[in-house]
Order: sequence, then structure tokens, then C-alpha cells
Amino acid sequence: AGRAAMGELTRFLDGRAASAAGSPFGRLAADDRLTRAEMLGIATLTVVGGWKPLAEMVGNALHWLLPRQEAADRIRNGGDEVAVQAVDELLRLESPIPFTARVTTEAVPLDGGTIPAGARVLALVGAANRDPAVFDGPDELLVTRSPNPHLAFGAGTHLCLGAPLVRQAGALLLNGLLTRYPGLRQAGEPPVWAPGLVPRRLTGFTLAI
Repeated sequence: AGRAAMGELTRFLDGRAASAAGSPFGRLAADDRLTRAEMLGIATLTVVGGWKPLAEMVGNALHWLLPRQEAADRIRNGGDEVAVQAVDELLRLESPIPFTARVTTEAVPLDGGTIPAGARVLALVGAANRDPAVFDGPDELLVTRSPNPHLAFGAGTHLCLGAPLVRQAGALLLNGLLTRYPGLRQAGEPPVWAPGLVPRRLTGFTLAI
């Protein structure tokens, strides 16, 4: 199925290059600085990244919110701005991507030592997001925490392109679910977390409405 999907995506990109040069995928396909593998990688990330982390985030968010009805009520009654702030706070507490790998492009002084250029580094995003030197009450859910310099979307050159989409769509989903189903609650067996480290997501979470 994966190979079939990649073949379909390849044909789609070829069609975009020929017929829709002004579209985002058309510009991608027409960029002669990119190899075919690089184009496919970017397109795949765009397609998959548009829904999977968002779905994982909503499940993780409900796991935090439903036992804390005061926080859920703040989202229901707080409007769009509060809902967006809540998404940032929930991503800080339970990011679907708890760590990420990088390679240093130059020597980096750090905590009295130096990471040499070309070193492979594993950045523990989940730990950084609960750093008590940065966040007051790092293990607490504060819906309107501000400022909230979490790293769930990365930073700098590697800042997630989908961050605005996740914030807005996540806020709409959470606000919609909590408003439409005011009695929404966890039911049945305890939540089941996916095996492995990445992504951090639920595979079983029974709700009652």
C-alpha cells in the first residue's frame, strides 16, 4: 500500500509540474534544485503531516482535559484565543513528538563543554518543555499559560511549517468537541498508549458522551 501511495504521489507531482506551476505542489515539482527523492519527501511530509499529528494531539489533549473539567470549561467558555492558548499548553505537556534528532553544523558550547561540529544530537523536546527553569509549575496544565516558549513545533530553521494549521484546527476541534458534548468523559478501560517512543499517542481511549 505504501509503494502504491508513493507511485500515486509521484504521478501527481509530475502532473502538477506540467499543469499547475503556480500551485504549491506545482512549484515544488518545477524546482530543479531538488531531486525526485527530495520532492517526494517534502510532499509526503506535507500530506501525512496535515492530519496525523493533529489527530494524535487531540487524543492526548482529551486525556489531559477530561479529568480536569475546570480546564475544559475554560476552553468552552473562553473563545478562540483561549482555545489556541490551550493547544499550545497541551502540546507542551504531551507532544506527539517527544524528541528529535539533529546534526550540528558547527561547534556548540553547552554547559561548560562543547559539542563538536558534525555530531549527532538527540534533542529531548518533552524534557525541555517541562524545564522548571523556563516554566513555572512545569507539570501543571495552565490553559492560558503566557508566555509559553515550548518546543513542540521545533524552533528556528526547523520550525514546523504546519504550526499555524495545528493551532487553529486543534482549537476548533477541541472547542467543538467540548461544546457539542458537554458531558464528554472517559469511560471503560484505562487509556492504552502506543508502544515505542515516537509518536506519543493513544491507541485506545474509550469516551462516553
